[in-house]
Amino acid sequence: MIDIVNKRNWFFLISIFLLVPGIISMLAFGFRLGIDFSSGTVMTLRFSQAVDQSTLRQQMAQLGYGDATIQKTSEGDFLVRTKDINSDQKIALIDGLKKGLNLDVTIRDFSTVSPLVASEVARNAAIAVGIASLFMILYIAFAFRHMPSPFKWGLSAVIALLHDVLIVMGIFSILGWLIGYQVDSMFIVAMLTIVGYAINNTCVVYDRIRENVRKGISKDFAVTVNASIVETIARCKCEHSGNHRPLHK
Repeated sequence: MIDIVNKRNWFFLISIFLLVPGIISMLAFGFRLGIDFSSGTVMTLRFSQAVDQSTLRQQMAQLGYGDATIQKTSEGDFLVRTKDINSDQKIALIDGLKKGLNLDVTIRDFSTVSPLVASEVARNAAIAVGIASLFMILYIAFAFRHMPSPFKWGLSAVIALLHDVLIVMGIFSILGWLIGYQVDSMFIVAMLTIVGYAINNTCVVYDRIRENVRKGISKDFAVTVNASIVETIARCKCEHSGNHRPLHK
């Protein structure tokens, strides 16, 4: 059997190696915030003929929007994010693109997020994560109330959850610093998805530990935990391979 528990210090070192650069990046550079958090304008542009993205970016820079984020959609349109612009600036921008590219430009979608709305989104997201963490601790403590120190089980699960979230946040902070990747409301959705999967996987391992404690497979709790982790990994392999044979005969 693989001895995972006794090699936990190596896994702690791997976690530190993954966490520290991201935390440093978040403290030093933060995140490159998208329109949902920093406010600004997003529009979808359609051109009468195919336009190269680099050409459009160059033209936008000439019109004073060098910091605009430009993405090509699957339909061939361009999703453009810029600083907050008013109606007159929008008309001037479109006219400038028409003259510079010598093409007709159609605005398929146009929306603006104010700084107030952006800060509200960020605040609500933080509150949601905090409330979710609290309820996770209470739920796990209740579900494993017959085990020793049930609140420690819940607290450990949330610490593991924050570990996973911080790694992903650190990666995206570094990506924002290196390649200008922006964080928007979909990033919050992704974080909440990670939270869901992380807590689910933790509960699966916890349930296996509880079952093996009841079976009394070992007086050494570390041995019981290690066996439970290995059995959980084996079950995951069986499920992903399509082989659903039982773990125990």
